Amino acid sequence: MKAKATKVSTYTRGDYIYTETKYYDVRRKIDLTFNKVPVDASEKMNDDLMDKLEPYDYGSLKDFKTPYLAGYLAEKYNYDNKDLFPRVKKKC
Repeated sequence: MKAKATKVSTYTRGDYIYTETKYYDVRRKIDLTFNKVPVDASEKMNDDLMDKLEPYDYGSLKDFKTPYLAGYLAEKYNYDNKDLFPRVKKKC
Protein backbone atom coordinates (compact mmCIF):
# COMPACT_ATOMS: atom_id res chain seq x y z
CA MET A 1 0.00 0.00 0.00
CA LYS A 2 1.24 3.48 -0.82
CA ALA A 3 -0.06 6.66 0.80
CA LYS A 4 0.87 10.24 1.44
CA ALA A 5 0.74 11.47 5.04
CA THR A 6 1.07 14.84 6.72
CA LYS A 7 1.89 15.89 10.25
CA VAL A 8 0.81 19.42 11.18
CA SER A 9 2.20 21.17 14.26
CA THR A 10 1.31 24.64 15.51
CA TYR A 11 3.34 26.61 18.02
CA THR A 12 3.65 30.19 19.27
CA ARG A 13 6.79 32.30 19.63
CA GLY A 14 6.25 35.82 20.86
CA ASP A 15 3.45 37.44 18.89
CA TYR A 16 3.64 34.92 16.03
CA ILE A 17 1.81 31.63 15.51
CA TYR A 18 3.70 29.16 13.34
CA THR A 19 2.29 26.17 11.53
CA GLU A 20 4.74 23.50 10.44
CA THR A 21 3.67 20.81 8.00
CA LYS A 22 5.76 17.72 7.29
CA TYR A 23 5.01 15.43 4.35
CA TYR A 24 5.74 11.72 4.25
CA ASP A 25 5.51 8.93 1.71
CA VAL A 26 4.16 5.88 3.53
CA ARG A 27 4.57 2.34 2.23
CA ARG A 28 3.30 -0.77 3.95
CA LYS A 29 2.84 -4.39 2.99
CA ILE A 30 -0.63 -5.41 4.17
CA ASP A 31 -3.15 -8.18 3.74
CA LEU A 32 -6.77 -7.03 3.87
CA THR A 33 -10.07 -8.85 3.74
CA PHE A 34 -13.27 -7.00 2.83
CA ASN A 35 -16.76 -8.31 3.59
CA LYS A 36 -20.14 -7.15 2.35
CA VAL A 37 -18.97 -4.65 -0.27
CA PRO A 38 -22.22 -3.47 -1.90
CA VAL A 39 -22.23 -3.36 -5.70
CA ASP A 40 -25.23 -2.92 -7.96
CA ALA A 41 -25.79 -6.03 -10.08
CA SER A 42 -28.51 -4.49 -12.23
CA GLU A 43 -28.01 -3.33 -15.81
CA LYS A 44 -30.86 -0.83 -15.64
CA MET A 45 -29.97 1.04 -12.44
CA ASN A 46 -27.33 3.75 -12.63
CA ASP A 47 -24.33 2.70 -10.48
CA ASP A 48 -23.70 6.25 -9.23
CA LEU A 49 -27.30 6.54 -8.08
CA MET A 50 -27.14 3.19 -6.27
CA ASP A 51 -23.87 4.19 -4.58
CA LYS A 52 -25.65 7.17 -3.01
CA LEU A 53 -27.76 4.74 -0.96
CA GLU A 54 -24.67 3.63 0.94
CA PRO A 55 -23.58 2.94 3.60
CA TYR A 56 -26.00 0.18 4.51
CA ASP A 57 -26.75 -0.76 8.08
CA TYR A 58 -26.14 -4.50 7.79
CA GLY A 59 -27.13 -4.97 11.44
CA SER A 60 -30.73 -3.96 10.61
CA LEU A 61 -31.20 -6.32 7.65
CA LYS A 62 -34.27 -8.54 7.70
CA ASP A 63 -34.83 -11.88 6.01
CA PHE A 64 -36.34 -11.44 2.55
CA LYS A 65 -40.07 -12.11 2.11
CA THR A 66 -41.84 -11.86 -1.25
CA PRO A 67 -44.66 -9.58 0.10
CA TYR A 68 -42.04 -6.85 0.61
CA LEU A 69 -42.14 -6.34 -3.16
CA ALA A 70 -45.90 -5.78 -3.39
CA GLY A 71 -46.47 -2.63 -5.43
CA TYR A 72 -42.79 -2.27 -6.42
CA LEU A 73 -40.88 -3.07 -9.59
CA ALA A 74 -38.18 -5.69 -9.10
CA GLU A 75 -35.70 -7.38 -11.38
CA LYS A 76 -33.16 -10.17 -11.19
CA TYR A 77 -29.41 -9.62 -11.19
CA ASN A 78 -27.79 -9.19 -14.60
CA TYR A 79 -24.22 -9.77 -13.40
CA ASP A 80 -22.53 -12.42 -11.30
CA ASN A 81 -19.62 -12.12 -8.84
CA LYS A 82 -17.02 -12.59 -11.57
CA ASP A 83 -18.51 -9.76 -13.63
CA LEU A 84 -18.68 -7.41 -10.63
CA PHE A 85 -15.24 -8.10 -9.18
CA PRO A 86 -13.45 -5.23 -11.04
CA ARG A 87 -15.94 -2.71 -9.61
CA VAL A 88 -15.68 -4.20 -6.11
CA LYS A 89 -11.89 -4.01 -6.33
CA LYS A 90 -12.05 -0.37 -7.38
CA LYS A 91 -14.39 0.49 -4.49
CA CYS A 92 -12.11 -1.19 -1.96
